[in-house]
Amino acid sequence: EAQGAKFTDALKQYGLTEKDFKKQLKQTAAFQEGMKAHLKITDEDLKTAWASFHPEVEAQIIQVASEDDAKAVKKEITDGGDFAKIAKDKSTDAATKKDGGKIKFDSQSTTVPAEVKEAAFKLKDGEVSEPITATNAQTYQT
Repeated sequence: EAQGAKFTDALKQYGLTEKDFKKQLKQTAAFQEGMKAHLKITDEDLKTAWASFHPEVEAQIIQVASEDDAKAVKKEITDGGDFAKIAKDKSTDAATKKDGGKIKFDSQSTTVPAEVKEAAFKLKDGEVSEPITATNAQTYQT
């Protein structure tokens, strides 16, 4: 009886009658069953989603205007240059250059070009990729 009183008090708090509450329960159950009937997630779907998922990474990028500039920057880094200093000096990306080219993103990020994300996810810590031709996700420039 004490539990029944608590239940009734809780219903009153939310402005519901027992009939309203049962109706909501039925609607929720029907919705869930409807979703189950129309939403089929296979093991293959899960494997594909997992394979394309990457947690947040921190990378460094240097954006330049031309392929020749990219090759020159790559050589400078390969020859022992400090990535962060080179990024501050030569990157055309105002958003990252002031912080040495540092950027954080994950597989769902839309602000980083797909080509850059794909290359970054393949690298090991400390590795530097070859120059990447990428389309800016916001301006659609390459």
